[in-house]
Parts: sequence; C-alpha cells; structure tokens
Amino acid sequence: MAARLRRLAPEAAAMSPGAMAALAYPDRIGLRRKGDEARYVLSGGKGARAGRR
Repeated sequence: MAARLRRLAPEAAAMSPGAMAALAYPDRIGLRRKGDEARYVLSGGKGARAGRR
C-alpha cells in the first residue's frame, strides 16, 4: 500500500486523510461501470458520475 501511495501521490502536495484513503482503498469507495463514460457504482449502491456533464 505504501508503494502505491508513493507512486500515485505527488511528493510535494499535502494530502487530506480522505484523499489518502481514496488512493489506498479505491474499491471501498466505488467501482467503475463498463463503458466510455466515467460512471461508478458507489459502495452504498448508488451511482455517480465524474467529470463534465
């Protein structure tokens, strides 16, 4: 997990605990749906979109 954080997170940027948790456990936040759009199924069962509308 620490190696993944070092690889994904910029060294100089200060990160919030939430951002660190999202990088460490992305599967516990949501899973990407199939297709080209940035659509996700969140851990609570609801859907979400990322990016522009």
